[in-house]
Amino acid sequence: MAVTANFSDEFQGFTDDLCRGVMRLYSVAPLTPGAIEEYPNLYRRENCTEPPAYETITVQAPTNIPPANYTDLRTKGFSQDGSHVIFATAGRLQGTDAPEVQVGGQLLYEHTEGDLRFVCYLPSGEPSTQACSAGTLVGAGFDRSSLHNAISDDGSRIFWTAYTVDSSDPRQPGQIFVRIGGAETRPVSTTKANDPAFFWTASADGSKAIFSFLSGPFADQLYEVDVESGTPALIAKGVEGPMGASEDASRIYFASSEDLDAGGPAAAGEHNLYLYEAVPAGGEGELTFIMELGDKDVSPVPIINGPVTRPVDFLSAKRAARVSPDGLHATFMSTASPTPTGYDNRDAESGDPVAEVYLYDAAEDEVRCISCNPSGARPSGEILSGAAAQIQGWEQRLHAPRVLSDDGRRVFFESFEALAPRDTNGTWDVYQWEEEGKGTCLATSETFAEDSGGCVDLISAGTSPAKSTFLDADPSGDNVFFSTQSSLVGVDYGLNDVYVARVGGGFPEATKRGPCAGEACQSPPPPPPEVTPSTRSATGPGNVVQRRRCPKGKRRVKRAGKAKCVKRKKAKAHKSRRAAR
Repeated sequence: MAVTANFSDEFQGFTDDLCRGVMRLYSVAPLTPGAIEEYPNLYRRENCTEPPAYETITVQAPTNIPPANYTDLRTKGFSQDGSHVIFATAGRLQGTDAPEVQVGGQLLYEHTEGDLRFVCYLPSGEPSTQACSAGTLVGAGFDRSSLHNAISDDGSRIFWTAYTVDSSDPRQPGQIFVRIGGAETRPVSTTKANDPAFFWTASADGSKAIFSFLSGPFADQLYEVDVESGTPALIAKGVEGPMGASEDASRIYFASSEDLDAGGPAAAGEHNLYLYEAVPAGGEGELTFIMELGDKDVSPVPIINGPVTRPVDFLSAKRAARVSPDGLHATFMSTASPTPTGYDNRDAESGDPVAEVYLYDAAEDEVRCISCNPSGARPSGEILSGAAAQIQGWEQRLHAPRVLSDDGRRVFFESFEALAPRDTNGTWDVYQWEEEGKGTCLATSETFAEDSGGCVDLISAGTSPAKSTFLDADPSGDNVFFSTQSSLVGVDYGLNDVYVARVGGGFPEATKRGPCAGEACQSPPPPPPEVTPSTRSATGPGNVVQRRRCPKGKRRVKRAGKAKCVKRKKAKAHKSRRAAR
């Protein structure tokens, strides 16, 4: 599955309103007086002030790492308003109780209201002597972490995992803890042997955590734990991995090889996709079988390498699935064959199952294939990816593009197969599935399909010479950002550009097409007397005022702040570069 271009290392995350961002800057010159000279620094940027303001997060230099080796500074999360930021680094920062850890290990810090402090304290009050990170950290050389709600919305609760570092497996997770209010630590995963555990997610308010054990007698068992009582409750056995969860952690999507639906269609030994719904007041939760997944849809252990087209994966940044905030809708890719909708997803040429995009509606207990060809014809997938359709991958560890609207009634995906008559370019294009009754979709619409329960429409033009890519959408799905090489407005000369498709229309069409420059010209016009470069190709300080041309035989000079035309002097034999032109 294609992955969107990463944010650069400088930008590590933004609040939902985009008014605050966290950035890392490798600059010798600090942006603020409190920054550490000659070291990389993390900054909180206030984007909605005029002018924008910066606050230093890393206000203390490490005592154990020289500037040249201080390269692993990573943001691990922040509160909803961006006032609390957690980050990890191997550096022991001055003024904190951070201990010495093994080479290759990291330490977790919190910055809030100008205060920097170490996070990983044990319930005894002593700092942990093991390396630690937010959520659960897996793998060496890459920052792959399970970080969903590892810090609560208000920043008061931080879930962290202790881990060891050795030569056989560079990072082995240990026990999970929660730090409360910067003053108290409670255990989350608890067994007699403190078996290695993996943090899946937590509720947005930090009152509940979801985790599973990775080894030992409780391996592959999924638990939820109430932080106040500290009592874990078993959800399921035979768990193969998570697909996603609601923001309050009351609805959990996961795969299990166990038959958990009491005589229903699930079969033991298969990749069964389930929805767990917690019952209020501590009652026993409910499990619903959704569908059987394909062999390529599940990653049984947390691994770094391999394809990123799996709906079920321990690492959220590699997961080809999204869940709505309330957990009532989930969209995901799957190679399952035959599909639960009865569609034959074997490629028309190779005969191999190819991935399609599905939507599950928990209120209706219904699975829909929203990318399957409405004609019923077998798909034409891309050989390289093994997919006929896909949802876009993660941009970075703290944000996934919104392929699913918050209400679950819009899904944005890319299709290699043409699902509309005007899709004629034979490559990937951006589509929207819209539920009947949402927006302009009606049962009488030309693009309505009974099997999908909605309308499938092109967002990109379907004529671009190269693939078009979904980038992101707002929570409602009313504004969709995508890139394409198609010229969708008159002033676009055809380079790869970013567009926004808006409900109700976008900006009015320009009435006059300006001059182009360089490669942006599709068909070069006759050269005008003087060309002012467009903003697309300009490399100077923005728009400039066109200068008045001097008559023949005179040149333009500036004296006392005013420009005048004066008579040209006769050039000498050693002509200057300007005169030689």
